[in-house]
Amino acid sequence: MIDYTDPDLQTWERIAAFDEQHGKTGLRVGNWIYYADGAVRDVNPQGALQEPLPNLVERYKCIIRHFEEKLRLKVNEFDAIRNGLLANENGWANEAENKRRLTACQQSVRSIQKELDNARAEYNKHNPRHVAPNEVKRRAEMLAMTAARRRRFRDTIKAIEI
Repeated sequence: MIDYTDPDLQTWERIAAFDEQHGKTGLRVGNWIYYADGAVRDVNPQGALQEPLPNLVERYKCIIRHFEEKLRLKVNEFDAIRNGLLANENGWANEAENKRRLTACQQSVRSIQKELDNARAEYNKHNPRHVAPNEVKRRAEMLAMTAARRRRFRDTIKAIEI
């Protein structure tokens, strides 16, 4: 593996080495290219090359951006195939192949969605600001119990008269 930090490398060699090191999975989002492992690089060839961050919250933000873009592209591909088949009146002539292509793309969308869900779960696990769904439910139950106690107390006090 080529060390992309080697100062003797040409720009294109540096970028190719960085891509190779991070699995060649980079997807462009705005002016950045995000990789599945959390690495990021600037689209500008002379720009920044950023290894996955040690801060897991920030790393998973980058991973989530990668999978969101990957999902968006695959959903667009699925829609294009599906709409093309619906628009083609002769699509039924090659029904098995067309159905296979569409279901294969559908499976890819589902697989990427699972990867995205896993990345979001990891992000939430490491994010101190995230409140787990069962904790939200527990807090809501506690608030409801407190409100019920206040109502009972208020009713008890109102019943005491001179």
